[in-house]
Amino acid sequence: MATNATIPQPSFLHALYRSTLRITRKHGMRTLSRMNHRLFPEGQICRLETGGDFFVPPDPHFFGYIVEHERHIARLIGDLVEEGDECVDVGANIGYFSVMMAARCGKSGRVFAYEPEAGNYASLARNVALAAANGLSIVATRAAVSDRPGVVALRRGEESTLHQVGEADDATSPDDLVPCVNLADDLRGRGAAGTIKLLKIDVEGHEVAVLRGCADWLASGAVHSVVLEVTPGVIAEDIGAILAGLGVTADCWLDGRWKPYPVAEIPYRTDILIRF
Repeated sequence: MATNATIPQPSFLHALYRSTLRITRKHGMRTLSRMNHRLFPEGQICRLETGGDFFVPPDPHFFGYIVEHERHIARLIGDLVEEGDECVDVGANIGYFSVMMAARCGKSGRVFAYEPEAGNYASLARNVALAAANGLSIVATRAAVSDRPGVVALRRGEESTLHQVGEADDATSPDDLVPCVNLADDLRGRGAAGTIKLLKIDVEGHEVAVLRGCADWLASGAVHSVVLEVTPGVIAEDIGAILAGLGVTADCWLDGRWKPYPVAEIPYRTDILIRF
């Protein structure tokens, strides 16, 4: 017999959640997340607005994926990605944006997704299987992305979206070591063809290493657009310098819209959009 976790849930329920949160200015998020957990203790499959079935694990932390999670990125995917495109999701977590991109890429396109943490990757693999059942292709790799191949240390945050990777040292436990790849080299090895339409990067502070590792590849015109989350301060300054070296600028998501703004001067953590 099918369970709640294997049946796509009615969109009206999620619309009701979103309406409630808008009315309460999101103050009811915790209450709704706990209620939803009680309704679907095995997790649930929902249909994303841009298409695609998406498995949400039975943890209230993931409730945001059902309602208001970074809808400006979802709209961006809807605007940019088309049938037959190839996209990349670095820091895929459980595959929320990977599924969105795969639905837009269609049966003739592909998404390459990278996620190093085992628990997240298990849910990502489930979403890869759901996509495949619908004729969509997500190529998932359990690895971090950095400036060079090897291993890095995984530092787990309290929530699944807050895990970080960094340099390993003699004090790093073997259980905390995860493989890492150079993005450009790995994609070539996997047969990525043509231009990557959208590269999404969300790696909790490791963005500079990712960009440095594929700067020449980006300069070659291999990518149409990049969206990445940036933290103000040193990281934003370093990313601004990398972009200057590539001869490009960025639009920043500030005050509810994309607008040209110096990346090095962003006032708070936000997303930036780079078009090549």
